[in-house]
This record gives sequence, structure tokens and C-alpha cells, in this order.
Amino acid sequence: MSAFSSSDHQAIAPLLLKIEMDLTIQHAEAVQKLLLAQPDSPVVELDLSSVGACDLTGIQLLVSARQTATAAGKTFSIKAYSPAVGAACTGLGLDVSQLSTSTL
Repeated sequence: MSAFSSSDHQAIAPLLLKIEMDLTIQHAEAVQKLLLAQPDSPVVELDLSSVGACDLTGIQLLVSARQTATAAGKTFSIKAYSPAVGAACTGLGLDVSQLSTSTL
């Protein structure tokens, strides 16, 4: 017998990942591990507001995370981002919103 009834279950809250390291080639492996270690949540949201530097590798990691989430039937979005992430996207001709599941 379960300690919870079916009425006790709440909808699964979005998983908010706050990334506080640079999204650069030097940190690619650590960021990739963080992104791949997502618990089973149907909605993944990233807070990139503390990212100090971002390069092409960082953007590639975000695109890959988006594709992985989409393939798993999850929603993927960026809720906040730093000027460094915005500048990296602009330099590649992208808008940060294009990295979310509904727009790329």
C-alpha cells in the first residue's frame, strides 16, 4: 500500500538547471555531463544568467541538449541568459529564443 493516494500526486514541476560556469570549450565536458544528468522531467529549463563566457562549443552543447530533450519528448527552453550567451548567439546569426524546442 502506498503512503500517497493518486490525489496526492502533483504535476511534475519543470526542471530548472542554473549553469554557473562558462559555456566554452574548456568547460564542455563538465557542462555536457550536467546537461545529460537531467532527472526524468518533461520540461527542462535553463538559467544561463551567470554564464561569464560563451563560445561556439557552448552553443553547440545547447543545441545538442535541445535535440536530446526533443527526441525524449521533453520541452526545452532557456529562461534567462547572460550577455555573453546573447553575444555568442548573435555572432552566429541566432536569437537565443531559437534554442528552445518550439522555435528551432
